[in-house]
Amino acid sequence: MSSLQERSRPFLAPLILGQWPQMSDWAVRSLAVWIIMFSMVYEFRDRKTMAISFDERDQFRRIRDPTMNWRIWIGRIDARQWRGKTVHIGTGLFNFESYQSKAYLLQDPPMNMQTTTAVFGKLLFHSYYVSPSLPRFKLNPFGNDLAMIWPPRDAKLAPSGWPARILRDEHAERVAVAIPNIIRALGPDIDLSRPSMDIRLPGDLA
Repeated sequence: MSSLQERSRPFLAPLILGQWPQMSDWAVRSLAVWIIMFSMVYEFRDRKTMAISFDERDQFRRIRDPTMNWRIWIGRIDARQWRGKTVHIGTGLFNFESYQSKAYLLQDPPMNMQTTTAVFGKLLFHSYYVSPSLPRFKLNPFGNDLAMIWPPRDAKLAPSGWPARILRDEHAERVAVAIPNIIRALGPDIDLSRPSMDIRLPGDLA
């Protein structure tokens, strides 16, 4: 994976220093690839929260490009307690009746969603992964406080499109738990047979 680190370094370093230049499509994809790689590696710190399958890890190793079941946001931050901090949360979402019939009922339920939130210097990033077997949730609980870089909205991201607000430690705490809390709250109302679900929420980290 060292080649992916070299690929992303020219675009990652300025953001860590608090510089937010215009970024090409290649730069945005390279940054997204690095964040996905970081999220995949960080999962191994607690194997019970691992959500990304071996097949998907192998696919990522081969294609070295983001897939559409990832959502990635970045934002500006002036952190104190959160400087250098990472929070990873695994979530299992499944039909309880069908899960009951499995032979591994007594085992820990599998994870099929994950979020990873981390702060490096002046950069906060947040990744959200959902298994291809689940609906793709169209949600953005962060409003304009974070910029979604994957899936891409524009071929280029100009400074005018970057978040203007500088976040603090308390905002990072809210980012880390926002999506897991939303999914858990909506759990009984989620139709797992649908290919996608559009969850519309007011984006506000207040």
